[in-house]
Amino acid sequence: MPDPTALARTESPTFDRSLVLSALLFAACRFVPLPFADDLLRSAVGRMIVSRLLDQHGRTYSSSRVSSLYSEPGGCFGGCLVALPRFLAKLVLFPIRKILSWLFALRGVTRDLVTALLLGRTVERCLVRGLLPEGSDELALESRHIRLAFDGALEKSELGLSKAALTLALTRSKQSLGAAGRAVGAMFQKKPDAAAGEFPESERELVNQGADQVESALREPGVEKEIADFDQRFDAELERLRGA
Repeated sequence: MPDPTALARTESPTFDRSLVLSALLFAACRFVPLPFADDLLRSAVGRMIVSRLLDQHGRTYSSSRVSSLYSEPGGCFGGCLVALPRFLAKLVLFPIRKILSWLFALRGVTRDLVTALLLGRTVERCLVRGLLPEGSDELALESRHIRLAFDGALEKSELGLSKAALTLALTRSKQSLGAAGRAVGAMFQKKPDAAAGEFPESERELVNQGADQVESALREPGVEKEIADFDQRFDAELERLRGA
């Protein structure tokens, strides 16, 4: 049985190209000019990241069984009661929220990019360690613990150097963000689902240029240390939750 307290001793995965590309898509969802569509597409891209990692690490169950990793948990009835006021508020405030998101776009895009990169890395570290195993009856609970630990670690981490480096990377590759936004629309136009089509070839070259910049930023020594510190903070949060 895997030792959940030993995650920090596992060699940390690198940020492979597929994760970096998906993280750019996740960040580009911020520019979708429709109410709720941005959140829906962001959740869909998050599910795509998780689904690919499950496949890569030999898990055959549906990503819906670990949906806490990429979306808010909650049952239909309770979720609808909670979501209704939120739905109305978002509908009324959408123009304001979207204007603000454009005014502070680069900051928000960088935050989304960091979130997606670290979420993919965290899920992979857990899978490498043997968490979320095939045949487990506790996938929902374990994925919930992982997500709570991730959110807690992210909230407590400054990641100043990482955000600065990634902001500079995005500034140098503005066209790649536009291409990523178009790719999101193309991939999920017909069906906003994690099983949607492959990354559009027409946008791949530009987005790859942005991915080159992001990968270069992630290799900077100060950034690597911040990410390693985040890993350890996540490990401690997960150990605390599992021991509660």
